[in-house]
Amino acid sequence: MAKAASIPIIDISDDQGDHARIAKELVDAAAEHGFVYIRNTGRDISPAQIQQAFNISRTLFRSPLEEKQRCKIERNNQGWSGMHTETLDPKTQRVGDFKEGFNFGAFTNGKATQPIPKSIEPHEADLATFRALCHQLCRKLLLLFGIGLGVEPPGFFTEAHSPDKASGSILRFLYYPPPGATPSAQEADGQAGLEILTQTNGWAAVPVCPSGTEEDPSPPILVNIGDLLSYWTNGLLRSTVHRVTFTGSGTGKSTNAARSVDGESTTDPRYSIVFFCHPTNDTPLTAVPSERVHSFQSGLATANVGNPYAERKVLTAEEHLKMRLQATYLRISRAAKTGVAETNEVDGEESGPKKTKAPSGLNRAARRRIKLIEKQRDLIKQKKGISEGSGERDDEVQKELDKWTELMDGRTSVRMEKKRIRKAKEQARPRTKRGKVLTGRALKEREKQVKKNEKKIVQSGGISATNNQS
Repeated sequence: MAKAASIPIIDISDDQGDHARIAKELVDAAAEHGFVYIRNTGRDISPAQIQQAFNISRTLFRSPLEEKQRCKIERNNQGWSGMHTETLDPKTQRVGDFKEGFNFGAFTNGKATQPIPKSIEPHEADLATFRALCHQLCRKLLLLFGIGLGVEPPGFFTEAHSPDKASGSILRFLYYPPPGATPSAQEADGQAGLEILTQTNGWAAVPVCPSGTEEDPSPPILVNIGDLLSYWTNGLLRSTVHRVTFTGSGTGKSTNAARSVDGESTTDPRYSIVFFCHPTNDTPLTAVPSERVHSFQSGLATANVGNPYAERKVLTAEEHLKMRLQATYLRISRAAKTGVAETNEVDGEESGPKKTKAPSGLNRAARRRIKLIEKQRDLIKQKKGISEGSGERDDEVQKELDKWTELMDGRTSVRMEKKRIRKAKEQARPRTKRGKVLTGRALKEREKQVKKNEKKIVQSGGISATNNQS
């Protein structure tokens, strides 16, 4: 079993506390680990509300399969994803991951804006309230990040996360069945758990209840910085690679069994709730106006270490999310050919190898783009002498691939504009009543007729060339 990660536990519940100190601790933890625990004293989200959310999650995943399939996940990243569609460890697992998920988008006046199973319709308003509380807590954290980074005004982040505007924020419920109920229980003892990749390239466990939280009303809330906030801060705040694994000694006991969330154990199903907080869609992701962010960038330049965030096109939050989802479609396309695709969890995409089908709903241009990017990735690996499927120097390959993709996107934009101009000119050409373009003699006859008509119009108005000159 992996050694537990030394992630700091920070208490933000005291509204009258030393905000500057708390904010600095929060930023330091995010910069070093990419994760931080928030002590859950029940002031922001009560234990009863958390328990109710888990109860709703249980009801949802116990719903008939037909109900859940009616809410199958769509391209907007909302809906249900079924069991056995992903594979975390293909070397030891014979079948896909034993996991289901359900992504909730925005709610309007307490009502979901997407299909949900009938079994949880009576709890629709409760889900809307819980999602709003999660978003409110995130904005509280973001205010502290603004203070810790010395941003002016400190509400820089909170203003960009207005709950009144459209965004890609998602409330996600996850369900892991008990290991004993799965065909591969012999290969995967224990309970599903989170691990993060440390700066020394080792895996460290992230316990549900770390030491020091035994007397709290609820286990602490784990905050993951994610790719977008890392991108926004030029890489100062870390986006840490992480994964969900089945760990244990084979005894069926867990070090956290005595302090598990109500209803969880190593022999019962496990449920997880995640809230992915995104800025509003139209938010430009220009580098955060912070001296610490800028000095971090300068420090990299001084050390002659390439900063992949230093020179990049300014994206909106919506464009960034679409870029990450597009990268997911590319990896899914690889899975269609090889059966397995390596992915890292970024903004809601879970880490580890995935086994899945080719994406549906993509148009011809999107499928062609995926093939081109895939071909370019193979060429880059071939050029660098990297063997296929080895996973070596993935960051280096991805960085070069991103540059190529951005260049191609720019060329595509130019081609599309030229095509639009050509189309406009084509539509402006004279045509017959049936829409056929006039050419040659027919075009000349039309031009003569137009001139005659213009002359008649001028003369009918009592105006002629001779009259104008007199």
